[in-house]
Amino acid sequence: MKMIPYLFCVLISVVLTAIFMEQNNFETFIFNEDRAQLNLNEDEQAYISKHQVFTYCVDPAWPPFEWIDERGKHRGYISEYIGLIEKSLNIKLKLVKTSSWAETLDKSKRRECDLISAAMLTHERTLHLYFTQPYLTYSFAVASHKDVMALNDAVSLDGKAIAIVKGYAYEEQLRINYPKIQLKYVSSAEEGLKQASAKHVFGYLDSKMVIAYLIHKKGFMDLKVIRNLPEHMALSIAVRNDNELLLGIMNKAVDGVDENKKRDIQTRWENKYKTSKSILVYTNSIYWFYTSLFCLSFTVILYFWTKSRMRKNKKKVQFLEAQVQKLEKFDSHYNAYHRHYLVRHLRLLWNEERRQSLPFLICQIDQFDNLKTLLSIEELEALLQDYHVFISGLIPANATYGQWQMDRSVVVGEDMSHSDFLVLAETIRYEVHKSEFAGGINLTVSIVIADGLEKDNLDCLFEELFEHFALMVDPNQVVLCGATVDSSCKWGKPNAYFK
Repeated sequence: MKMIPYLFCVLISVVLTAIFMEQNNFETFIFNEDRAQLNLNEDEQAYISKHQVFTYCVDPAWPPFEWIDERGKHRGYISEYIGLIEKSLNIKLKLVKTSSWAETLDKSKRRECDLISAAMLTHERTLHLYFTQPYLTYSFAVASHKDVMALNDAVSLDGKAIAIVKGYAYEEQLRINYPKIQLKYVSSAEEGLKQASAKHVFGYLDSKMVIAYLIHKKGFMDLKVIRNLPEHMALSIAVRNDNELLLGIMNKAVDGVDENKKRDIQTRWENKYKTSKSILVYTNSIYWFYTSLFCLSFTVILYFWTKSRMRKNKKKVQFLEAQVQKLEKFDSHYNAYHRHYLVRHLRLLWNEERRQSLPFLICQIDQFDNLKTLLSIEELEALLQDYHVFISGLIPANATYGQWQMDRSVVVGEDMSHSDFLVLAETIRYEVHKSEFAGGINLTVSIVIADGLEKDNLDCLFEELFEHFALMVDPNQVVLCGATVDSSCKWGKPNAYFK
């Protein structure tokens, strides 16, 4: 009982200490390694310690660089970069929501935002904003309807109606470099692409990455990039021009961002929404890219239509599928050879009497019929692309990989030993099983290896190999079929299993 007063005093001390820490933001007195590395002077350190929360505005509709999602959160490439700034300074950045870029600029003029996450320096903006050193640069591109021919040079934009987002800084640069261009204002990049898709304007001008993202995300498949412009935009953090101290702090924070972290963010977003030449440059390659994509989509639709009405006519369905195959031998979309090329390649090797030393395998996605039922055409296309690109990355240089059907692919190991080929098959099965593909989907594959088979008819051999998948009781396995096939195309028992 005598200890109760002492315990009560200790409890009161703990409570008062917690209140003191809360009210005085005690964590700002703890040594912060990131902030120390920025070499802030005494005034800057004191300013940050006193002002722990700063407001900032963003472009609410400029994906994938930045946008405000349906939950009111700042998302995108720039949001992750701003997160590095926030962490290095050990401060809290509070988002001020806006509905358009024009509203963001208006709020900055009224001093409702301490910062703008990304803005380009212009003479007009310097009347109310300071700008840090640039931390992000990007080039411009013009997207137009696919019926429009590619432009040979930027002068071809003269007299054309080009949509841009109202308030974007590159308007000044465009008017100087292309005085005869007709600019039409839109409220967002998505609206600009809609205008181009409907042919209300000649094209929409923005970053290549933004255009690629929206074409992919919103399904503007009737649009293409017809011109890359030489002009570039440099983005900085904008600071209200009545606070030079905050400008100095932000400049040091931008300069202190770790280049590896910055590169990781850039690589991740660019890989997620690819801006490769096959998407962004209208050359012959983009024509074949879209032709291949159309053919694959048409094949899927045609397959289900014919299967429901012509179940008894399997050969005709296969013939119709074959008619829509692309005529080039290699499909850069899947990073794999086409079926017609594989057939020619195999027949050439087969006729060279190399059949006894020619190992090849067939991969089949397990439970593919269920995937076709559950996924939309777009989701299935993304899954197949991710799957084939992944598999092709496992194939060594002395082997050939190609797509045979939607769910089946073939690997020919013309210059591989039999033991290396078995290791390759097991590697494919294992790596697919442990990986996650587009849409967060996990897959397994079953693999049949044809090794040392004596058969004169290559077509019959493939038919029997495909039928052999029906004999598999369990998915996710590798089956080695080295038994001799007799004249009636009947299989002997497989001589090895790996699970």
